Formats: sequence, C-alpha cells, structure tokens
Amino acid sequence: MRTKVNDNERKPLVPTTPPKTTIKFCGYCNYSMRNIILSGFGFFLVYCGYYPVQSLVTKIHGQKGFYALGTLYYVYAVSLLFSAAIVRKMGPRASQIFGYLCYLPFMLSNISVELWYYLISAGLLGFGASLVWTGNGTYLIQLSTKENIGTHTGIFYTMYLAGNLVGNAVTSFLLNTVDTSNGLLFFVLTCFALAGCLELLLLGRSDRRLKSQTSEDINGNGANEKSESESNQGSDLIEASPSSNNSIHSPKQQEQFLGGDPKKVNELKSVLLEIKKTFVVLQNVQALLCSPLNMIMGISVGIVFGFLPPMMEKKKIPIVMLVFGLTDSIGCFLNGKLIDKFGIFATALLSIFFEICSSIICFFVSSKNENLFFVIFALFGFGDSGINTLIYPLSYQLFENNVQESLSVFKFIRSLSCASAFLYSNHLSLPANLAILLSLLVLAIICISLLNFKSQKIGKNDKKTNK
Repeated sequence: MRTKVNDNERKPLVPTTPPKTTIKFCGYCNYSMRNIILSGFGFFLVYCGYYPVQSLVTKIHGQKGFYALGTLYYVYAVSLLFSAAIVRKMGPRASQIFGYLCYLPFMLSNISVELWYYLISAGLLGFGASLVWTGNGTYLIQLSTKENIGTHTGIFYTMYLAGNLVGNAVTSFLLNTVDTSNGLLFFVLTCFALAGCLELLLLGRSDRRLKSQTSEDINGNGANEKSESESNQGSDLIEASPSSNNSIHSPKQQEQFLGGDPKKVNELKSVLLEIKKTFVVLQNVQALLCSPLNMIMGISVGIVFGFLPPMMEKKKIPIVMLVFGLTDSIGCFLNGKLIDKFGIFATALLSIFFEICSSIICFFVSSKNENLFFVIFALFGFGDSGINTLIYPLSYQLFENNVQESLSVFKFIRSLSCASAFLYSNHLSLPANLAILLSLLVLAIICISLLNFKSQKIGKNDKKTNK
C-alpha cells in the first residue's frame, strides 16, 4: 500500500493559536520559548567546540582531514534516510542528546590521528548528526505555530551559530596569545561539546505531536481504526518484499522471527513504514524543487570549511571564521523575522544574492589581498544563515503530514553535496569550484520561482473553492 504525501490538503500541523500553557521562565518566556532557548544554548556549547575543529582539520591534517570530513558527511547522508524512524522511536529530546555524544570521539581523535580510528569516529559523528538534526527539527516544530515558526527558527539558529563566533574567538586566543599545542586545543574544544551534551538534559518534553499523530490518537478516539490501518500498511510492506529463503511473510513467521512477540512485529511494521515515507518524500516534486537550494548549502560548506582554510595561515583561520560566525548568527535572527513578514520566497532570493556576491569576490582573492577573506566569509555567513533558517519553515509549509521525513530528505541532500564537495574540491582549482556553485545558484533561482508559482496557484484554487 503506497503512502501518499498530499500537498494540496493544507491542515495545520499544530494549532494556529499560541499554546495555552503560561509557565514562566526568567519572568517572560512561556514553556515553548524556554525550551527553544535551552536547546539553542546546548547547541551553542557543542558548536563552540565542533566548528573550530571542522575548520582546522584540513589545515592541520591535510588529506586525512579531507577524507575524514568526506566520510562524516557521506555517513550523515545515508543515516538521514533512516533517522526519522529512529527519532520517532527514541523521541526528539533523547535523539539530540545521544546524537551529540557521538561527536566526542571524533573531536578527541584529532589529538593523535590514527587513520582507521579517525575515519570510524568521523562516521560515528555522521550517524549522530543525523539524529541530532532530525530530532531538533521535530522538537522545534512541535513547539511552534504557523505564525511564529520563522521567529522561533531564527532565535534558535542565532544562538546555535553564535557557537561558531565564540568558539573561533576562543581558538584564536589560544593559538595567537597562549600559543597552545594542537593536542591541548582539541581537548579544550571537546570539553565545550561535552558541556553542551549535559546542558541538553535540561530540555523539557514536548506535548505536541506531528500531523501524522492526530488529536484523535492522543485522546484515544479512533485509535482502533488507525492501528488497523497501520497494521494493514505494515503487512503490505513486508509481504511486498522479494521472496527468498530468509524472507518473512506470514504473521506467524514474523512472530517466530521476533521471539513470538506480536508487539515487536507491530514495531517492525511501524519502522518500515516510516522508512518508506522518507523515500516517498524524496521522490516528491516539491522536494526535488528544493534540492538546488539544499545543494548550495552543502557545496558552500565544502568551500568555506574545506577549500579556503588551507589558503590562509593557521593563526588567521579562527579570526576569519569569527567574522563568518558573527554574520551567520546575526543573519539567522534577521532572516527569521523576514520569513514571518515577507515569506520564504523573498528570503531565499536574498540569501542566494549574498552567495553569488561572495562567490564572485572569491575569483579575486590571492596572497597579496588576503583581507578579501574577511569580506568573502562575511557574505558567505549572511547567505548561509538565510538558507539554514529556511529549512524548518519549508518543511512546515510543504510537508505538514511528513515533517520528520522532509527534514531527513533536506538534510540528506545537503550532506550528500557537502561530502562530495569535501572530496572533489581539493582536486579542482578555485575557479572550477566556484563555477559549480554559481551554476547551482542560478538553478536554485529557477526552482524556487517555480515552487513559489505552484504555491500561489494552489492558494488561488483554495480561495475559489472556499467561495
């Protein structure tokens, strides 16, 4: 039985009225804002440590650093196809905490690099990152309404990306003032990440549910109908699998395989159904139209953290990254407001404009005018902030029935393009890398315009229907 992603039904993911809870935090925040701030601060601490590590590995470890980051993002991409099912099972809060614990081995492995362990720990980080970002997107959307999703996303990303700013400031101080060794530097940065993992234990549990978990299910009404429907869907998935000596077809065979426990059989069916939903979203036309925008994010990360840092002195890298973090953080806050006021289309075009400007200036950078790196990274920061902030509102507006799956798909496309950029960018010239990025930017303008036209057409048809 095929799971459909219905784009024409526009039912709200969560109630459009603000949450009724009036729990106060610091005298002014309601429960939703409290947890968004706590989540943002936890991410801030983790990325105080991780962002400087990511920007330094290609400079310090050379080709090994490129291989590690490529491995990290490829594993991240593959894991995203299954992360929605895992997050539904673990819950968004636990997924974020467990995922961030997977960051620590890679960060510590930079102290003394053994290639086999270095690549394995990079892969573990990629798997953890898939749980972190699918879990975080789910958690934030459950705490938001259609009216404030842009603002909430902007606040969260502002706090999270401030970690890039502070982390690089600390790194710059340790390298330029204290003249710290690489081993001590990576240890200090790992301690920041560990503190962030512990801070996330303070997150509250969200009572909201995604659209696929309707209010009838929460109240107990219609539970029998849903369970019967899901049971049939799960049976179709299992029985449709290719026959083999090891295949499991009948319910009796399924129970025997899973220790005779019918509950485990239903859990298996549920997991398979969630994985299938992810692949259905991946084939959706609207998801495909968003692909160039997501690919830009991946390619630009490969250039900013992979190709450009080796062109600079080691002590100058954290200072330039500090500028990138500052504009990225400020841009996220402003773009969150822009999305709520002017919409996704206008914000996307503005972000693409900044990316084009920074790419063009890159053609003129050389050892004689290294100060251009500050301008390039500042513009990349503004462009990156806009595309980053768009991902949750896009998932909310386009895939209300399948938010977790759409987040997994968007992140999958980003990470796949990012992994490819880390592996090929070192073998291509700067003009060749920039030509790829500029081509995608032009394609993204076309696709986002088509997506906006389609959305307006659906809106006009809905108005005519209502009349």
